[in-house]
Amino acid sequence: MRVLVLGGTRFLGRRVAESVRWHLDHPPTGPTWSDDDTDADDTALASAMS
Repeated sequence: MRVLVLGGTRFLGRRVAESVRWHLDHPPTGPTWSDDDTDADDTALASAMS
């Protein structure tokens, strides 16, 4: 059980790192976060999970 928890924590940490890296590489298109930014973010995160 402990290994599963640690494995899940590592996976979550990796996902957070991927998300942060993606956001740094793809800043919002303007001073605020737009619907287009949200769509691009959702698409990129979905592809990273597959």
